[in-house]
Amino acid sequence: MKVNKLLIALLSVAMLGMMACNEKDAPSGPGQQTEEQKDTPATVQIPEGVDIPAEAITVAQAREICAKLQSGETTGTKYYVKGWVKKLHSKHESGVEGDWHNALFYMVDNIGDTDDFLAYQVKGLNGQDLVSADQVAVGDYVVVFGELKNYNGTYETVGGSAAYIYSSSNPKIKDGGNPDPDPDPDPDTDLDNDGSLEKPFTVADVQKLNNTQKGPFWVEGYIVGAVEGQKLADGAKFEAAAVETNLIIADDAEVSDVANVIPVQLPKGFIRDALNLSANPDNLKMKVTLYGTLENYFATAAVKNVTAAYLDGKEVVEPAEQEMGSVSIADFLAAETSNYNWYELTGVITDEGLGENQKFDLEKYGDFMLQDETGSVYVFGIAPEKGGKFTKEMGLEKGMRITLKGLRIEYKGEAQVGSAFLITKYD
Repeated sequence: MKVNKLLIALLSVAMLGMMACNEKDAPSGPGQQTEEQKDTPATVQIPEGVDIPAEAITVAQAREICAKLQSGETTGTKYYVKGWVKKLHSKHESGVEGDWHNALFYMVDNIGDTDDFLAYQVKGLNGQDLVSADQVAVGDYVVVFGELKNYNGTYETVGGSAAYIYSSSNPKIKDGGNPDPDPDPDPDTDLDNDGSLEKPFTVADVQKLNNTQKGPFWVEGYIVGAVEGQKLADGAKFEAAAVETNLIIADDAEVSDVANVIPVQLPKGFIRDALNLSANPDNLKMKVTLYGTLENYFATAAVKNVTAAYLDGKEVVEPAEQEMGSVSIADFLAAETSNYNWYELTGVITDEGLGENQKFDLEKYGDFMLQDETGSVYVFGIAPEKGGKFTKEMGLEKGMRITLKGLRIEYKGEAQVGSAFLITKYD
């Protein structure tokens, strides 16, 4: 009997221990989480039907790319960014229903994440207008496409409707869209050209296809102007307008009717540098052949994502970088703007002479005025090495004399040093 009582006591202790372990491992009630589960972001299966390109990057990867940019700098390269809509920006509804017809919302990799990415002023599918606020909602899974930007520490797409939603789990985003022009349900695709370099599409061909085939394809026409504003219909300028980001082309160099032209988006880089009318007014009425996608732009059929071009029969190639040597600040200011000519400047760090759009900052971004005996120029950020990112550990101080290397760029008509990196500090 004593043995049996002892055995029963031991079994009772064991059962209590097992129950205690189970209670520790399991939630204490319906819907409650363990401590381990609380530390794990919620993951939800991605809805079926969302088209996710193989090259699409995550929010974390987008943030990592943006973190390497200086404030105000853009990637110049477009990315597909995928993720969940975490919340809507405060301007979302007015942005959709106002003149811009775009959306503003924050994306995350997993529901519950705190590190987000701002889809800023993005258009709807294929660049079409959004017509109602509910075409984007919290809980949607989306892929956006566009350049990335670091805006004072906020990581986002480049605004101004330059980016768009490539795909979405929200069925309402397919409703409405841009009503002008109406998509042709049965476009005339019986064309003489096939979009190859030997038989490029004409402007009339692109209008007939009306975004039903994306490509990329070769398209040929004559440069007849550019668009200033948000829509081709009321923003076309048939002249060498002061616009860098786009062109309008036609099948005839003398065209001046918006019904016979299409816009072309110029990507940041050597193609934009070579083709835009602001820097190259002589390009007006010249023949151009472009390799890009056929998409909606300025509320009409257009050419976007241009990666190659011929101007007047000559291939547009990226210029080689050139070392321009050591120059005075006065000579630097008198030089032409270029993304390829590297100048060496020596001067003293100062906060004197800052313009309206300039600031002195040696804590976060490395912005300052550089002064020598011939003048002064604004340095828009400086890094310890070429392609790097400013850090206050560089030890730069007001009054210090330094030598740097950088590009001669402009912002709102004012010359400044861009992509600068440090060469030497002097005691």
